[in-house]
Amino acid sequence: MIYKGVITSLGDYTELTTQVVHTDGFGRSRSGMYDTQKERFIDGLTIGGKTFGRVSCAANLYPFLELGKEAEIYTWMHPFLGVPPIRTGVIGVVYPNERRAYVSGLGQMTLSLLMLAMLPLFWLIPGLIVGSILAGLHLPPLLTLPICVLIIFSPWIAGGWMMWTQARLRMAHPYATTPRRGG
Repeated sequence: MIYKGVITSLGDYTELTTQVVHTDGFGRSRSGMYDTQKERFIDGLTIGGKTFGRVSCAANLYPFLELGKEAEIYTWMHPFLGVPPIRTGVIGVVYPNERRAYVSGLGQMTLSLLMLAMLPLFWLIPGLIVGSILAGLHLPPLLTLPICVLIIFSPWIAGGWMMWTQARLRMAHPYATTPRRGG
């Protein structure tokens, strides 16, 4: 989706880091490679009268959101293992009157795609639960199966949407740049 209008609120930028620490029987603590998670989001971004709740945003894009300016914000939807289960993410911001545009980089996209490629393993359980509920309601299998497949493969669908959104922004605004972290 592309949201257009004046940015009237930047909201609060938050970076949450959670880490799982394992302690063995001898009191030694360790944390594995996948035990640390970071979540970056904006809470309360408003553009053109549309106010977002938690919207994912890379740390290098947030400094380029400018209050009081006419802008276009390119977004995508992605599954998130938490509440809410579907989250909006910012791919880029464009200031068409100033011929400036900022977009997520190839490295960021690659890491996101790798993460999304593994998520169907986690979304298998919710897909099977929903499928069981729908089967319990005696819905036809031709309706139940596509819904289950949609839930299970939603991370891959989101990855395709993310790539399409970035490509659309780059095609429409070839002058778009990827800012370095911290502006």
